[in-house]
Formats: sequence, C-alpha cells, structure tokens
Amino acid sequence: MEEIMEMVAGILLTLFWTWGGVSMIQSKYCQTYGKYEVRFKMDPGYGVAGVILLWACNNQWPPEIDFYEDGGGTMFNDGNRSKGSATLHWSSQNLQNTTWVNADFTQWHTIGVEWTPGNLVYTLDGNVWSTVQSNGVPSLPMGLGLQTQTGTNCAQNWWNACPDSSTPAQVNMYIDWVAVYSYSP
Repeated sequence: MEEIMEMVAGILLTLFWTWGGVSMIQSKYCQTYGKYEVRFKMDPGYGVAGVILLWACNNQWPPEIDFYEDGGGTMFNDGNRSKGSATLHWSSQNLQNTTWVNADFTQWHTIGVEWTPGNLVYTLDGNVWSTVQSNGVPSLPMGLGLQTQTGTNCAQNWWNACPDSSTPAQVNMYIDWVAVYSYSP
C-alpha cells in the first residue's frame, strides 16, 4: 500500500497526485454546526485539484460544504491556484450555491467556514469573503475532509481537469494546522 500523507517539519502534506486526503467523518469530530479553519498552501499543477470540505458523517451525499476547491485547471484557472471556490451542495437534484475568491493559494492562507443554522460565512485569513443564507444549509452532523484529486473523465470533465505534460510528478497540499470549534447558540 502506498503512503498518501506524510508529516515533514510539522507540516502535513499529501503525496503524489491521485486521490489522497484525510477525513474526520468517522470520528469524534463529527458535529452539527461550528467553525472550521485550515492553514494551507498547495503546489501549482494542472489537473490536480485541492478540496477542503465538510461531508455528512452518515456518508450520504448530498449535502456537502466545500469551503475551498480549485478544480486544478479548466474553467477558472490553469492549475496555478490563483482562484478558489466555495460551494454548498444540497438536495437530490444537486442544487448548488457557488462563490469565488481570488488569492495566490501557492502561498500560506487560512481558509475557513462558520456554519450555523441556515447560514455559511466563508473566511480567508480571518476576513469574510462571502456569505450564504439558504434553507439548503445542512443541519446534520458533518466532518472535515482535506483532499487532493485528479480529473476522472478527461474527455468530458469541465470541472476537474486531468493532468497533462505540464503537470509536475508531485503536487502537494501542505497543511500547517487545522482548528475545529463547536457551535454554541
């Protein structure tokens, strides 16, 4: 079995550019509502996406709250990590609310989401960059996921590109720290 994560000088990093990551959905860290912050950066690399998300602890989809996702190329950048998105997915029809933020994610940033009943507040380096108020905001236990992924359908995938000849052999997501706070109404 190949190792997909490694700790180097106190920094958690993903190894290689297939699918890899860390999930807290089967742990004591599942909770309904709260605040999540992740200090990270990611190497450039076309076709390798980074995703930081909340996933339902019952492992049923939807819902999903992506508070950082970059697609690895295609429609909004060329794999250079100059833009990220946050997307709320809900309902069996995969209804979505997506918003975008510009930043150089090859440099250290703290991305976050404050999740309360009917409301999501997305933050970058402690500053609010977008809010979502919706009946689609989940009200069930969710856990944090940190992952990298490559496109899976290169001919028809408009969201996640596939690696090409410009893609480095190793594209890492570096995690400096993670903070999870419980919700108190």
